[in-house]
Amino acid sequence: MLFQLYSDHAVMQIVGWVLAFCGLILMNEIGRKTKIGGMTVPQWESTLIQELRAL
Repeated sequence: MLFQLYSDHAVMQIVGWVLAFCGLILMNEIGRKTKIGGMTVPQWESTLIQELRAL
């Protein structure tokens, strides 16, 4: 089994899993919608992309 939820701590395990999952979703949204996260593009590459789009 992936999760064994037979102990007395089953509720806390589920709560911890849900919090971790929600944290991953939240950090993904922050990284996607702000400049804080994500990969940076070098200036020469950004200029090259703009020139290719203009063609």
